[in-house]
Amino acid sequence: MSAWDLPAAALIAALIEAVLHWFPWRIFVRRDLPRPIAYMAGVLGIEGPLTWLLWAWGDLQAMAALWIVTGAAGLMVLMAYGLDWLGVKISQYQEMREREEGSADE
Repeated sequence: MSAWDLPAAALIAALIEAVLHWFPWRIFVRRDLPRPIAYMAGVLGIEGPLTWLLWAWGDLQAMAALWIVTGAAGLMVLMAYGLDWLGVKISQYQEMREREEGSADE
C-alpha cells in the first residue's frame, strides 16, 4: 500500500467525472444521455477507481459490499424508472380511451 493510492484514486475519479460531465454526448449519440445511463456512468466513474483502491489495499470484503449495495440501489433506480414509464403509458392509454368514448357519444 502506497501513500499515493488514495490521492491517485480520488484524482482519477474526479477526472473521470469531469470527462463524463463535459463529453460531447450529443455529437456521438445525437442526444443527451438518458438519466439512468448518465447515473450509471457517473457511479462507475467513482466506483472504478474505488474498486481499484480497495483491491490494492486487499480489502475484498469492502469491495464486495460496495458492489452489492450499489448494484441493489442501481436496480431500484432502474425499476423506479420502469414503473414511471409504465404509469405514463397507462395514463396515455386511459386518456386515449376517454377521447374515443367521448367522440363515439357525439
